[in-house]
Amino acid sequence: MPFHPFTLLNFHFGRRPYQGADPSNAQHIFIGEDANFAPDIEEQAIWPSVEEYLNDGVAFWKRHDVHHPFLLEGYNGEGDVYHGHYNAIFNHEGGVANGVAAPLLANIRQSISFVEYLDRPTTGNNNIKNAAMVNEVRGRWHFSWLAQLLIRRHGDPARTVYLSKGVARNLRIDTAKLYPGLVPANPPEVVQVFPANARRHQVVIHDHLCNRITTENRIVLHGTIRAILLS
Repeated sequence: MPFHPFTLLNFHFGRRPYQGADPSNAQHIFIGEDANFAPDIEEQAIWPSVEEYLNDGVAFWKRHDVHHPFLLEGYNGEGDVYHGHYNAIFNHEGGVANGVAAPLLANIRQSISFVEYLDRPTTGNNNIKNAAMVNEVRGRWHFSWLAQLLIRRHGDPARTVYLSKGVARNLRIDTAKLYPGLVPANPPEVVQVFPANARRHQVVIHDHLCNRITTENRIVLHGTIRAILLS
């Protein structure tokens, strides 16, 4: 049951297949592996906040001062650690959680979008490695849509697309026939920035935020993402 069975949760994702700002006009797009929710999310007290977030992620961030409902009290499930890393990046100097409080300005917060490699909400771990799930998504238009987010067209405003290494590896394979070379090869570094070119927007490929990496590497990872957001 890796794809989440909750009908209302799937309805929200089918209507708005992203979280936060609309990716069609966002300046910063984070492409993650999947939108992972607790199996019993509809029974948890936090569900009304989750539904509020899915209806308007930008307004939710403004109202609650956090970018995701998993950071509020009352959530029990996967995803809170992952979004805790982003909370550090978005709200602390240098992206370090125990650093000086330094929330991103409103115009930056409003330009951040989260989209996912798998196009439906999930539960459980390592779903990006589930061949049946990936093949199901491959049968839809989703991977081509993700590729379009990276393609730079004349007159487009500057955009940065952030890909975890697992997503970058898969998406490079999924788009190889129609868009060869669109997704750069995975770098050995914990994070690497690929400048925009005539074909694509700026791309950042990085270790998954929940990877077991050294404290020094995590500081580099968080700090590099925050520096790009502030640039």
